[in-house]
Amino acid sequence: MKYRELYDEYADLLARETVLRQEMHGIPKGYLVTKKIAGKEYLYLQYTAQGKKKSEYVREEDWNRVKAAIARRESAKEEMNALRREQSRLERAAKILDGNLYRTFVFLKQCAEMDALPMEKRNDALSFARAMTALEGLAARGETEQNLLLWARGEKKFADFYMKSLQSYRSEELKIAEGDLTRMSMGIVYAREYEKFNTETLCDIHRTIFGGLYEWAGAFRTIPLMKAEEVLGGDTVRYAASSEIKKQLDMASREIARIKPTADKKDIVFKIVRITAAIWQTHPFREGNTRSVVAFSVLLASKLGVKLDYELFASHAAYVRSALVWCTQGIYSIYDYLERIYFDAAGLLDNQPEQTAAKQKDYSVIEGYKVADYKEQPHTYMEE
Repeated sequence: MKYRELYDEYADLLARETVLRQEMHGIPKGYLVTKKIAGKEYLYLQYTAQGKKKSEYVREEDWNRVKAAIARRESAKEEMNALRREQSRLERAAKILDGNLYRTFVFLKQCAEMDALPMEKRNDALSFARAMTALEGLAARGETEQNLLLWARGEKKFADFYMKSLQSYRSEELKIAEGDLTRMSMGIVYAREYEKFNTETLCDIHRTIFGGLYEWAGAFRTIPLMKAEEVLGGDTVRYAASSEIKKQLDMASREIARIKPTADKKDIVFKIVRITAAIWQTHPFREGNTRSVVAFSVLLASKLGVKLDYELFASHAAYVRSALVWCTQGIYSIYDYLERIYFDAAGLLDNQPEQTAAKQKDYSVIEGYKVADYKEQPHTYMEE
């Protein structure tokens, strides 16, 4: 292999970082503060979770242990930063020497992120990936599913099968390769645990999901597109002009920044629905918009303290897409359908009378259109 020494050095740095990240998962986050109450000192661990400040009392007999753990976290962070600086140096060198080597480094780093994921979160990552890829009706092969299960049990490293799939997909039918690769890469998106949700994050999600398939993954489309929608009687959504994509996404990012994790859950979900619909209508990428945008919305909701049952989206994929379509009709837009399934996914329909809830949870028809009749149609690309 060309540049074997560079490859081995980079892989070693990632392996060392993975060990540190696994260690840090078991160390409490935050910092220690001392409070005096009635003349006596008490120790508290303070940290931020889902945008909210938390404080936990530390028993006196645990002081030394917790202090040592916090100190270890800080030293581990310093070690990790040093490793990442070395990684960046090698990435810059790879960019200059060989574009394919650089792409290999990107994929190796993704594998390291998956291997650093705690065991208790791995099944969640697989469930998330399965649900998001189901939005397009794509299934992974049995061999891929088996490899993922072995990884979830800690019996296989992610790179052992992901890198092999990346190397072989070009000789396979694209849809089969897409089912396999997106099933694996969507788990990487889950493992990434984004701190911010903005234009850059959306592009990173798309690049991560589709980077093994398309060189333009994560880049905005530069041509107009249209798509006949049966739910609109054959009309098309008015997607954003390519020159307006970044502007519209940045507007959505500003709306996201205004949402407070302390707000009422219904208000948060209401705003997420509006933002999701706006981003989807922008349709920033040539392909893969629905999966990227819905994944973005699920992870955003989680960051804001709202857990969405994404399996519900997978079970009613055609409904979700048709509901998104109806949110794009200007003054004639109907948000009720998308709100209904997002509120249901957030568990906000559960306290209603049984008959009302049953009616609201009917995901078979949108404006007289039976979503079971939906058939995937390709986009039509037009000249500017």
